[in-house]
Amino acid sequence: MSTSLYRDSQMEQELRGKIDAAANERHGGAVPADVQERITTEKQHIFGSGHGTLLAVAAKLAEFSESRGCPVGFRGLTGNLYLSHLLGLAAVDPMELGLRWEGCLGLDGTRTPQFTLNVAGCWRTWRRTWASFSRGTTPATSTPPSGCARTP
Repeated sequence: MSTSLYRDSQMEQELRGKIDAAANERHGGAVPADVQERITTEKQHIFGSGHGTLLAVAAKLAEFSESRGCPVGFRGLTGNLYLSHLLGLAAVDPMELGLRWEGCLGLDGTRTPQFTLNVAGCWRTWRRTWASFSRGTTPATSTPPSGCARTP
């Protein structure tokens, strides 16, 4: 069994650009040295260990869900990453709270991060409704619940 990770260099490059743009926007184009050092360190460990595509997929899933009115957030130690905060995946700013990236990635940066997303319950409800419909039963509703607009 292969243990290699799937990597998509285009997705990773787009994510790097998104992270840099978010940092510049948050800091008015003048990212403080300590913040830039943290961003650089986290990116080195995430992308260097082959988990950049995984973070890119998590960010795209969150963006997709939120664009349809369903809030998303990271759970667990991934919230320690400043990158998670910049991408809007973690509401808490780990630098303001003194949370260290090592909590997620390990002291040497080699621990496999677990990107656990909390997706609003409206998607689960809609998914169950759609599953009933696709099996030929008549669901209570064939449209997503309020706040979860579905586009075909």
